[in-house]
Amino acid sequence: MQVQQIKADLCFLGACAIDPAEGVAAFEAEEAELKRAMVKSSGQVAIAITTEKLMTAAPFFVVATSGIEHLIVEQDVSPKRLGEFEKICGNVIVAQRMAQS
Repeated sequence: MQVQQIKADLCFLGACAIDPAEGVAAFEAEEAELKRAMVKSSGQVAIAITTEKLMTAAPFFVVATSGIEHLIVEQDVSPKRLGEFEKICGNVIVAQRMAQS
């Protein structure tokens, strides 16, 4: 089945790199092409990303930051970086640590 035939309400997309100005990017051309097709056939895009991947770049463009409806980040993201993404993304969520029992 081709990705274009799948019409998802919400796509959880993996990201190699994300920057407010440059958007989401991948390190492999084929991976970026597949992810672009997934984004195009989805109603909304969500990305959960680790802090070390924020404000980084990779050579192959996937989607503009403004095309991300839900961005989930770790607690240690600086307020400045958080603010930059909040200006562009639809909904920035700071993940909370689960209490260990």
